[in-house]
Amino acid sequence: MTDWITEDEYSELFTEAEKIFIDYIAQPSTYGLDYWVDVRVGDKVFDLNLFLIDDETVCFCTAHPTSINKEGYRETNTMVSKRLITMEFHSYE
Repeated sequence: MTDWITEDEYSELFTEAEKIFIDYIAQPSTYGLDYWVDVRVGDKVFDLNLFLIDDETVCFCTAHPTSINKEGYRETNTMVSKRLITMEFHSYE
């Protein structure tokens, strides 16, 4: 996998991401085109980023590791990610 998420953590995170993703694509106007949410898996917190691109025809969900900075606040490492879900919308009209 990677050095910041184990396979077990990935499986649990993916299950949670699916639930959030389904709600997000059902009503994206509620969340906006770029939505961030934190998900706890065991003793770790991951940030999920759900976003629409290409005129809102492609939707992604990526996971990012977090850490506690020296001031005691949790921060997201946006330079590192793992794509969990990709969905393309097609019209067959």
